[in-house]
Amino acid sequence: MQAQEGKPVFVTAKVYSLQAGNGGEKECAVVNANVTDIAIRLIKSESEAAETKEKFKTLSEEHGLLKKNIASFIRKKEDQ
Repeated sequence: MQAQEGKPVFVTAKVYSLQAGNGGEKECAVVNANVTDIAIRLIKSESEAAETKEKFKTLSEEHGLLKKNIASFIRKKEDQ
């Protein structure tokens, strides 16, 4: 949906089937709930999670290189 200002609005919509008062006709009711704040927080959280995953990957690679360098340094000291 869109607000009057043109900004997007995230909503959940539920449709309910209703029996009319005379018993013969059917009607439906649509109930909308504005979930814009929740949707925006979810989008931000997903973005932050992706950034954190990338940082973790980089740090893991650097940690692996550091372990190799330390192991090489220790082996050189033992050989002397």
